[in-house]
Amino acid sequence: CKHVGSGGGLPLIPMAIMRPEVAMLGVEPIAKKWAFLLSCGRELGLANVAARQCRVEELAADVFFDVATSKATFEMARWLEVGRGLVKSGGAVLGFGSATTHPVVSSERDLIRFERGGSDYWISRSWRAP
Repeated sequence: CKHVGSGGGLPLIPMAIMRPEVAMLGVEPIAKKWAFLLSCGRELGLANVAARQCRVEELAADVFFDVATSKATFEMARWLEVGRGLVKSGGAVLGFGSATTHPVVSSERDLIRFERGGSDYWISRSWRAP
């Protein structure tokens, strides 16, 4: 699983805790946030957490993931476009945001919107849990 714009570790670190058998890669261009991700992984003993200090556009074009996530890093339609280029055939692109910040998502026919704790989430209708 790849999380773009990992910053403070949400949802990357909780996902890594819940799924220790799944390799997680956080992508974060800001040095102090990247260092925080590395520190979290080390301090919590999360062997499945890795982090790259780069922009998503700098990732190798020949490395694909099962799942790519992003939380308010891009405008949602742009994230779906970028994310689809990061996943394997049949992979999932998940976006986390709000209807206020990403209103275009409501028109995405292949997405399901749901709300939890005051936040809106979107998931591709074709996504299947690993």
